[in-house]
Amino acid sequence: MNTAINNALTLGRDGLGCVVVFASGNQGSIWYPANTLPEILVVGGVDRCGIRSGRQLYVNNSCDPWSVGNWKASGRGEELDVAAPGTNIYTTTIQGEGNINNDYRSDFSGTSAAAPHVSGIAALILSINPCLTEGEVKDRIERTAQKVGGYDYTIPIDSPRPNGSWNNKTGYGLVDAYQALMHTDVLFLQRKFESGGIGINYENVGSIRTGSAVTSFVPNGEYWIFPSSDIELKATSKIKLENGTKIFIGANFKAYIDDFNGNCSDWILPRIIPNNHPTDDNIVVKDKSKKSTENITNKIDFSVYPNPFENNFNLTINLNQKENYNLSVFNSSGQLIFSQNGEFAFGEQSLNIPIKESNGLYIIQLRVGDKIITKKLMKYE
Repeated sequence: MNTAINNALTLGRDGLGCVVVFASGNQGSIWYPANTLPEILVVGGVDRCGIRSGRQLYVNNSCDPWSVGNWKASGRGEELDVAAPGTNIYTTTIQGEGNINNDYRSDFSGTSAAAPHVSGIAALILSINPCLTEGEVKDRIERTAQKVGGYDYTIPIDSPRPNGSWNNKTGYGLVDAYQALMHTDVLFLQRKFESGGIGINYENVGSIRTGSAVTSFVPNGEYWIFPSSDIELKATSKIKLENGTKIFIGANFKAYIDDFNGNCSDWILPRIIPNNHPTDDNIVVKDKSKKSTENITNKIDFSVYPNPFENNFNLTINLNQKENYNLSVFNSSGQLIFSQNGEFAFGEQSLNIPIKESNGLYIIQLRVGDKIITKKLMKYE
């Protein structure tokens, strides 16, 4: 059985791994096979008050204890991951034949009643994003669990927990289907500082949001991409770079929307405009009411604001002589959506550029004389 479980975890779903859920057991400690592999999602039970499920003798503060029987209490221990309703659960299990009044039960109790709740949440998560690994599904369920029962949820020093505070009676807490699904549709990048030179890809069938306060489940923290980092974001719905996102000079950063073709191993390749010209500026996402101005070269004072913008942005440039210019705006797929030619006079000149396209990343390319300046902006309303 151990081999079968391991094969499901590692080889199932074309290598993404099956989500394997087991009940923690009803004898007070974690029983087999829940205690075999750390990748297993181990589920304990709680009553309607969020207290560990069990008989009154073993869980004396339960508001809805199990009836007298052989079972003691929901299994607890270091292998426990989450809890789900495990006392007096309605079920379609047939109790007796020939008597329609006994065809359904309302008193199914034990961790065998709790585990199916978690299997159902895992299935809902994969219905939204079938490309998640078993570990990513497990993370979402654990990370969004509610801290119920008044227990002391801490992060054990001797056994660090990757998804927050934990307790040996209820694990990360009571599963929350709604929050787990919300955190499946959106990939949150927060409290991360990308500093490696090796390419890192973040993909989500849904949306991606970056910034200092994009989700309350992670303490406030900014998202920075340092020089020499190679970062690529890909989503099917939208990508929002919010306050607290900083991309520094020297970083290679791409963000684009792509269609999902149903094959997790074969996403459609991105349609990105070639990197023919270097980007000379830092990208700093800040309050839209503030004007962002950078000194791009020694000869050209150039600014585009606000960033992010809504339906139009302003371009301001200060020149010491007349210059012809060509302004081009591309979307993240490399399509030209706006073009304008003209002549800048001496001194400060301003343009207002309307962009009626959808939210997302835009590339502004300005040719002034023999110089080409590229800038990235985000649009969101």
